[in-house]
Amino acid sequence: MKSLLQEDEAIRFVHEAFMHCKAIAATGEGVDLLKAAATGGAEKLLDSDGVITSLDATDNDIPKQFVEAIGQHRFWSREKKLV
Repeated sequence: MKSLLQEDEAIRFVHEAFMHCKAIAATGEGVDLLKAAATGGAEKLLDSDGVITSLDATDNDIPKQFVEAIGQHRFWSREKKLV
């Protein structure tokens, strides 16, 4: 994970997914990548609809929650909060 934290493209990808109201999920050290992307209008990334996280990398509920979130396609409630 530390290598992804050093990749601007990875951070930008997460930031753009958030800004486009897409579902995002991360577990364990992956949550640090989300924290790194929480800038420039995405400061509330970790506390937003459609963002699923767990510090427990073995949390078996996260994949199910993420699939359900993807099924919603986008989380427009985020867009309203960004404006």
